[in-house]
Amino acid sequence: MSEDLSAFAKKRKTKKIRRYVFLGILLAVLLGGALYLSLENYFIAKDVLVQKSTIYNTEDILSVVSIKKNTPLYKIDRKKLAKKVEANFPYLVNVKISGKLPDKVKVTFNEKFGEFGIKMGVELFAVDKELMVLAKESTDTGIPRINLIAGDVDRCIVGEKLTFMDEDTHQIILSLVESLDKENIIEKISEIDVSDNFNISIRYENRFQVLLGDREEFDEKLAMIREVIKDLEEGTTGQIDIADPDNAYVKLENQIS
Repeated sequence: MSEDLSAFAKKRKTKKIRRYVFLGILLAVLLGGALYLSLENYFIAKDVLVQKSTIYNTEDILSVVSIKKNTPLYKIDRKKLAKKVEANFPYLVNVKISGKLPDKVKVTFNEKFGEFGIKMGVELFAVDKELMVLAKESTDTGIPRINLIAGDVDRCIVGEKLTFMDEDTHQIILSLVESLDKENIIEKISEIDVSDNFNISIRYENRFQVLLGDREEFDEKLAMIREVIKDLEEGTTGQIDIADPDNAYVKLENQIS
């Protein structure tokens, strides 16, 4: 008798488990269907918001993103679109395409214009501090950059590091930039000339050509610039020779009396 009761209890328990499983599957199907309908009909792109760029028109960025109205947000290939934007707008980096519930798409990015501009023939290339070539400009964008003069450029290709015939030139530029940053004067430099590695020069505040000589002791040489200019009258221009870090020679073009 006890064995019959045990078998009956097992069958009853099995039916109960099956019922719960069926209800669970049914609930999952219903929820899945409701989610699908919501994604297809409610969470859809009705508007694309684009972060304002310094030099690019919002309409141009929108035309490249080109998300059709009422496209379900989950169907948007965000990574593909981000790469497309970066490919069409060289100064936009870290582009992100994100959904903004319930019905908007947001395009955000960082802008990187490059600290240097280097001319190769009639073309101007934007180059960053690590000497990565960011873009080639065919028209003047008006972006302020340091004019980089280097007479021994080997390769200047967008997306690659700038290389030189003389391998020392690469390290000289990096060392000079590091020293300029250290002295907090890189924002005052409008030109760097490393066409002759033994007669390096920079242009300071568009007022002074500063002769640095060779690559040795950049820190000591640059530390003298402010001290020298501090003793000069405001508005004076000319040449400062600090090739010898122990001495500074000043040749003024004009002097305000």
